[in-house]
Amino acid sequence: MGKVANASRQPISGRCVWDGRQLANSADWTCQLDNGQIAAIEDGINTFAATGQSWQAADNSNLPLKGLDDLCERIRNELENGTGLFRLSGLPVDRFSLDQLKAFYMAIGNLVGTPVSQSLTGQLLMHIEDQGIKSKDYGIIA
Repeated sequence: MGKVANASRQPISGRCVWDGRQLANSADWTCQLDNGQIAAIEDGINTFAATGQSWQAADNSNLPLKGLDDLCERIRNELENGTGLFRLSGLPVDRFSLDQLKAFYMAIGNLVGTPVSQSLTGQLLMHIEDQGIKSKDYGIIA
């Protein structure tokens, strides 16, 4: 095998290079939802719920998130050109069923980018929950 032409051996740099301390000191990758944003999300979820469709059918055409364009652009930019992470805080999840929350995540995902499979079985959205179980071995729940 030959050498790769012009292969850079320089460390990567930029906003995509970070450690936990840097993230903890930056608000670039987080958003505390305000009352208006929460109301827009709640309106979108209620509009979608009235259609009677399953959460898998949710997108920005049937679960409108009016007024969240700037937030979605900020999320998109941070994922593509920043840290690669984004955290939304303050959504009162206790107001919604799990399926309603899944529908919201599908809709906002469609506004931010193009959903792609998250598993070998083609799942576009996966439910992950920290149950506080400690692992004896990496990757194995005891």
